[in-house]
Amino acid sequence: LVVNGYRVNGKVWIHFIIGDTAGNNRLLGQYNGSGEMSMPYRDCQCPFSELDSSNPSCEYRTDAMMRDVKKQHDGKTKKYEQEALQKSYSNHLIDNAFMMEGVP
Repeated sequence: LVVNGYRVNGKVWIHFIIGDTAGNNRLLGQYNGSGEMSMPYRDCQCPFSELDSSNPSCEYRTDAMMRDVKKQHDGKTKKYEQEALQKSYSNHLIDNAFMMEGVP
């Protein structure tokens, strides 16, 4: 493989996480809980009331969306404003490697 004129060896990087739901939620900054959260499923914007629907009208969360929300969070100066944003997304909005640009 040649990159920028240099011959390099490419290595495939495969990462996977094994764990229970509570541990994986903590790793990703997602709230652990039940129906009391505004968005209990970490991959979409579905409220708890729509999770049992056979045809829910959910919007999937994207990395770009969550990066934007994290920027909003970090721009807030008052702790109660940050906590309100976290609660609305059911996410602690932590800094983690999974949300870094270029990380697969």
